Amino acid sequence: MSRMVPSSQPAFIVLVCMTEDQLQDYVVQWLDASLPINAVWHHSPNEGTRHISYQRRLKKLGTKWGWPDLELFIDDAGWLDNVKRLPIFIELKRPKGGKVSDNQKTMHEELRAAGSHLVVAKRLQEVELFLSPLIKLRQTGQANLVKQICEAAGG
Repeated sequence: MSRMVPSSQPAFIVLVCMTEDQLQDYVVQWLDASLPINAVWHHSPNEGTRHISYQRRLKKLGTKWGWPDLELFIDDAGWLDNVKRLPIFIELKRPKGGKVSDNQKTMHEELRAAGSHLVVAKRLQEVELFLSPLIKLRQTGQANLVKQICEAAGG
């Protein structure tokens, strides 16, 4: 019979932090399951490093640096009573260490000044808490499952 012998090597605990992309994947799954019927959301892929000529092309075509990750459009029936029906924007940051860039800060100020609902969130629960007083969220089994998995993964 063999015996377990303590290793002479130190034990390491590896902590894996959720990335912004992983968080966004959970958030969009949750949005699909939670938003009111006829709601539409969109992600404008303007993040990341690109060749300067492609950046110039994007700028020429109307890309705005610092634009939030997600835009939500809700029809009249999906809003709660007495809520201003304004565009909704969600900026996501990774749960640990995620920071808003200067371009994002400037764009967020401009969007709020133009009359928008906007949140910067590091967790799915923050998105839900932001949207709950604005729109009629659907309570579905899929939404609850996605939320539980996301929270267990650190987001």
